[in-house]
Amino acid sequence: MPAIKQETVRRFSVKCGKLVDAFAKKLESQQPPPIIYHYTDDRGLRGILESGAIHLHDIFGLNDPSELSYGFSISAGILIDKARTHPGEIRKFAERYANFGLQRGIEASAHFFSCSFSGCGDDLGQWRAYADNGHGFAIGFETKILEAAFTTEGGQRVENNCTFPVSYKAERLRKMYEKMADRTLDILSGLYGRKSGHHAEEYENELDVALTVQALHAAVYFKHKAYKNESEYRFLQIYRGDLPSPEVAWKQRPYSLARYRQFRWRESAAATLKEIVVGPAADHDRAGKFAVDCLRAFHSGAVRIRRSEIPYRAPH
Repeated sequence: MPAIKQETVRRFSVKCGKLVDAFAKKLESQQPPPIIYHYTDDRGLRGILESGAIHLHDIFGLNDPSELSYGFSISAGILIDKARTHPGEIRKFAERYANFGLQRGIEASAHFFSCSFSGCGDDLGQWRAYADNGHGFAIGFETKILEAAFTTEGGQRVENNCTFPVSYKAERLRKMYEKMADRTLDILSGLYGRKSGHHAEEYENELDVALTVQALHAAVYFKHKAYKNESEYRFLQIYRGDLPSPEVAWKQRPYSLARYRQFRWRESAAATLKEIVVGPAADHDRAGKFAVDCLRAFHSGAVRIRRSEIPYRAPH
């Protein structure tokens, strides 16, 4: 592909990236909750305490694909709507983007690893969804200490890492996507407004990849408003796809493997662990003793253990 077209795609990606970065900085500047909670089952509690590490999962391997498809579907819908008044080649581009965006190996162009926490340590929906149907635990960390361990090293900012409260305001996401779509259509209009040459398909593919990566980058900051009660606080690592892949470990799932990275919180922030909440459906005496035993075996320092206050019992 000619250098001028490569530069056009690069500039497009940079401009779209700045839109996302500006929004992300606003999120990151918000005052965090004092304690954030990670919901898990008994094996997760032991693993986090024994290893002193938390897993950040590859977003392309999430159990719930709606984590990505929610935002991406908004982006695709906007591009298709705006392309309706453009020539057929541009409408076809929009349709291809909508139909194949998450199925064309785009994950090779960028790496996103995330871990979810919550500002609420006793939420029924999260007990059911993430903590063994209420039989598990919510592990509470002091937010500022944990954030500092994740985002700084030796007093310097870790470029790849960020933390933020998830936004449930779809209109903000739409505004970013509308600007991305307008810039995409401007480029395509210029391409098809003159003889495109034999590099047109390659040019479209590069533009498609750049738009998809930035659309996904924006999507990781949002979740559907139906999940607002989760008060999600997300730890995120982002690695450019044109650089060497980051070191990963692999977790087995039914007939598949999923990538993850470890955040070793205890190495620099052991004091961040503040409390463990026992789930509302758990046998509180037995689960409470298990939490105490895990702390004795794997962790030093005072940690509060309390019961969920939700009057709920899940089937055993």
